[in-house]
Order: sequence, then C-alpha cells, then structure tokens
Amino acid sequence: MKKHRLSLCMIVKNEEANLDCCLKSVRTLVDEIIVVDTGSTDRSKEIALSHGATIHDFPWNNDFSSARNESLKYATGEWILVLDADEVLDINDHSSIRQLIDGKDVDAYRLVQRTYQKQSTSADWISLEEVTELARGCHGYITSHLVRLFRNNEQICFKGRVHEQVEIDLLSRNKQIVTTEIQIHHYGNILDPDSLKRKQELYLRIGYDKLKDQPFDNNTLCELGVVHLELGQAEEAEKVLRRSYEISPSNIRAAFNFAISLYRLSRMQEASEIYEKIIEMDPTYTGAYNNLSQILERQSGTFDRRKRLFAEAIRHNPKRHTLRYNYGVNLERENLIDEAEEQYMAALDIDPDFELARKRLEILHGQETVEDSVQSLNALVADLENDPDNCELHYECGKTLENLGQIDLAIERFQDSLALNPGHSGSLFQLASTAWNQGLIDECVSLYEELLTVMPEHSQAHFNLGCALVEQGNIAKALNSVKNALNIMPGNKKFLLKKNNIMKILEKQEARN
Repeated sequence: MKKHRLSLCMIVKNEEANLDCCLKSVRTLVDEIIVVDTGSTDRSKEIALSHGATIHDFPWNNDFSSARNESLKYATGEWILVLDADEVLDINDHSSIRQLIDGKDVDAYRLVQRTYQKQSTSADWISLEEVTELARGCHGYITSHLVRLFRNNEQICFKGRVHEQVEIDLLSRNKQIVTTEIQIHHYGNILDPDSLKRKQELYLRIGYDKLKDQPFDNNTLCELGVVHLELGQAEEAEKVLRRSYEISPSNIRAAFNFAISLYRLSRMQEASEIYEKIIEMDPTYTGAYNNLSQILERQSGTFDRRKRLFAEAIRHNPKRHTLRYNYGVNLERENLIDEAEEQYMAALDIDPDFELARKRLEILHGQETVEDSVQSLNALVADLENDPDNCELHYECGKTLENLGQIDLAIERFQDSLALNPGHSGSLFQLASTAWNQGLIDECVSLYEELLTVMPEHSQAHFNLGCALVEQGNIAKALNSVKNALNIMPGNKKFLLKKNNIMKILEKQEARN
C-alpha cells in the first residue's frame, strides 16, 4: 500500500456551516482527510464523508489537545497538516506547501493564521489593503505564526487543554522549525456569532478549571482576560488581567489587554499609565501609541501631545503604513488637511495598494463617487452592529452620510458619537459646520466654543468661530478669535484677509460712534 504524502487532521463538532468550504480549499492538496468528531448533531459527518474523509468518534473531555492528538493517531502521511473547520487555504499556496514538504532537514513549518475581523482593539490588527473574496467583508485581520505543518512522528503531540500547540513539544525535542508566509485564512470571529459565543464560553470554563490547579499560570490568566474582552465583559476581564499583569508586569500582551479593560471601564488615567509603561518597554508597540492618543483626545488633551506620540511611533516604525494612515485621520479630524494628505501619501509610498489611504485622498480631493460612499456606509453600518459603542464608527458614518447629502441622518450619528465621547472634537466640528450651513448661527457659535474648550489649538475652529461671531454682530470678539487662529498658524493668508476685513468693520463702527 502506497504511503500518503500529506494527511489533513481535524477535530470537528457541529461545523456544517464551515466544513465544506474548508475541505474544498484543500481537496487537491492533501492525500487523506482524517476527521475526529467530538459529538456533532448536524450534517458535519455527512459533509466530511462527501469529501472522502475517514471519521473517528471521540467523546469530548474538555481537552482540545487530547482530541487533537487522537486525530494524529490515524494519520498515514509523511506530513501532517492541521486545520480547523472555520479555516481555508488559498489554492494559490498549494504549490508552495508541496515545495515545503520536499525539504530534507526541516521538521515543521509555521504558517501565518490570518484571523479576519470587522473591528478590533488588538495592537496587531492590520487594515486590509484591498477587498478580496477571502476577506469575506472584513476590514482587517490579526496574525499569528502557528505550527500547522509537521512531519508525522508518533512521539509528537499537542499540549494545552485550550489554545493547544504542537510547537512546545517540537521545541522540547530540538526539532527544526521554519517560519513561512503561507497563510491560513481564519473566520471563526465572524461566522455564526452564536457558535463563536459558545466556543468562547467553553474556553472560559476550561480556563477557570485549569486555574484551580495552576492559579498563577500567567498565560491562562491572559487568555481568560482576552476572551472576557471579546464577550464584552470588561469587569471580569479587568480582574484576571490585573492578576496576569501583577504576576508579570513585563508581559506586554497582558499589559496591553489590561489597559484595554481599564479603558472600557472608563478608568482612563490608569489605562494611560499602562500604555506609557508599554511604550517604555517596547517603543515599537504601535497599539499603545494609538490607544493612548484616543485617551488623550477623550480627556481633552492637546493635539500637540498626540502629534508627538504619532511622531515617536513613526520614528520607531517608519514602514508601518497603517500607522501613517491613523495619523492622517487624526490630522484630518483637526482640519490639518495638508498634513493629513502628506501622511496618506506616505502610506501609499510604503504600500501603493493601500486602498484606505487612497480613498481618503479621493475624499479630500472630492473624487469619491456616490457608489464608493454607499459602499463605505454599508461597511460602517455592519461594523456598528458588532461594535455599537464605538464613537469613531458613529463619527465616520456621519461623515459618509454627509458626503451623500443625508444631513439629518449625519447629525444623528455625530450626536451619537458625542453621547459616547462628549469631547470628540471631530463630531463637534462637523455639527458646528452643519449649523453654520443651515444658518443656525447661535448654535454654531456655541458648538465652536465647546470645541475650543476641548481643543484650544484648533486654528480652523477659532477662525470659523470668528466668522460666525461676525454674523452675530459681535465684531470685537470675532477679531479676537481670528487673531487666536493666526497665533496658531501665523502667515495663513485666509486668516490674515479675514482679520483685515474685520478690522475695517470695526473702524467703520468706531467712526459712526
């Protein structure tokens, strides 16, 4: 009997929604499919059989490694590929995998797991450069390098009751592991929300059971905290992540997620201090810069401080195009359009296919089509369904509605953003501008004054306030506002011209008196 070259090993339970796509993605790559079923009551077994799989039943015992190792027992191939039902391989990567298993001196390979998400607070979240079929409507992903391809060796086994790994065992046996850029596309966080929730709750039960025996296991504490965050349970997350952080203050992943839990509990000062410590430990950790900047904005911190943060982050990560993009969005929100444009262009210089930056430039130049705006709106509405308390999403939704001429709906979104973050400068600016366009001068003045208590160095707000005060007839106060704008941006021709015009109005008033 000819020995198989590559065996696919899987554990499955009630995966009829995902399994067919998974198996289709590898049917021309693998030589055999082994499915260990831990208690399916749906069509999972039927689907697996239709792809030629051999099925083995295994009673679930709250131990993922145990089930995973059971699947390895039945593999006859020289190499083993491990996938979950909510994962697929790109057919274009099949030839690369075949080349890998022809290697003579390598025992295992790390593949890149792309976990697609519509929105994420993760420091490692990467915005998608372009929309692809594999992304399934998501705007980004996080990556993990995991050993999923390794030589068949009966001594090798997975370790860990939850978030099981085979790499630990391979390294303990001094096996040669090589990291590749071949991608596994993972959809577990977006497919079937009910199933995802059940899986997360299972992880919690297993994790807390493990803590009974190992109460100071830092990895388990951190994993529990992350799952609590995913479930929106900020208080529970804070408790276990604080324990994790206290055990190992230098563990950046634990510290970062601990700070996120504090942020969600509106404990901004504590969160800020943690982010500051993370930056001290690792100046390249971009998530800490981004999140600290958000806190400063919410706390009415000056833009100068946030600007310095982004500058420092870019100094340490000059080739991170998403960082340039985020900085550009912040600059644009402060109406620093020329500087925002520079950052979007820098992002495109790093990655010419970075669609988000290209789109912002099109909007700035008035080149975005109605169809583009509608697509953007649909994507934002979908994101809001998953993250309804995200003030930034409400703000971006408002701007898109404004671009489409849906002013009343745009106003509602800006107001929703302010309800979540009363100091959101972008929403205040947009509402003030809308009030001006509608001829609501008193409301416009009030909104600009409120904005300037939050962002006193917002030159355009000072200038616009001056224009509104002229309409109100408060000429002396208007002149002072425009002078404030000029103090922030000396030499601005538009500001200088307005100042001169206001001074002429004052001179005429004084002459009449």
